[in-house]
Amino acid sequence: MAYIRDLLATSAMKQYGSYLLDQKYPTRDRICPEVDPNSDRYWDEYIKHFTIPLYHPSGTCRMGAKGDNSAVVDPQLR
Repeated sequence: MAYIRDLLATSAMKQYGSYLLDQKYPTRDRICPEVDPNSDRYWDEYIKHFTIPLYHPSGTCRMGAKGDNSAVVDPQLR
């Protein structure tokens, strides 16, 4: 784990606000001890503890024949 901490300490990573989420997985006592573990409320809390947003932006561009004004690139990707 030390090499990850070293990587996160670099200026390149600091500029993006990177940090190590250094905590153990939540137990039932830490998630929602007073709630039945088979209830929807318990599972709502469980999901809040175990999930994070991840983004993978992507898109598509139309490929068409030469002269196709609605295409972004031709079949040779020009």
